[in-house]
Amino acid sequence: MQQQEHGVQQQKHEVQQQHDVQRQQHEVQQQQHDVQQKHHEVQQQQHDVQQQQHDVQQQQHDVQQQKHEVQQLEHEMQHHEVQQQQQRHEVQQQQQEVQ
Repeated sequence: MQQQEHGVQQQKHEVQQQHDVQRQQHEVQQQQHDVQQKHHEVQQQQHDVQQQQHDVQQQQHDVQQQKHEVQQLEHEMQHHEVQQQQQRHEVQQQQQEVQ
């Protein structure tokens, strides 16, 4: 009788262990799922970063473009300044001649 009782206890214990194993397997699946989720988020972030890098390059390009335009403007202004000086000089000469 006690032998049988012991057998039943043994079986109960094994069933309990199986339940534990199933629960652990379930937790592992849950963790794997979380890991995949995280992996996906990381890919998403990497994509965002690439996007931002691209934007920055675009902006740098625009800045270069603007610098170039500014240089050209400055050059034109200097040229204009030189012309004005020449004109003033000519006017002075004419005035001197008139005197």
